Amino acid sequence: MIPLDYNAYTLELFNSDSFSLAQPEKFGLIEIRKEDEFTSIKNSSGSADNNAVTAKRALSLLHQKWFEDKGVRFESKINVFI
Repeated sequence: MIPLDYNAYTLELFNSDSFSLAQPEKFGLIEIRKEDEFTSIKNSSGSADNNAVTAKRALSLLHQKWFEDKGVRFESKINVFI
């Protein structure tokens, strides 16, 4: 059954929505590599990507990279188990 009237609210804010809310003297942008700062979790674990398993793997690989940047060497990439 399709509702005939509004029955929900969405309370989301996108990055671009915040620009008008910021005080110009306190506002700044930082450019980052997406792989180092963001991974999406929007699908169930059975899907191929954008799920909790792929996010955990991305985080583990990022942490391994931090160690490697400090000179620690691994025989293989980290395996992630849920």
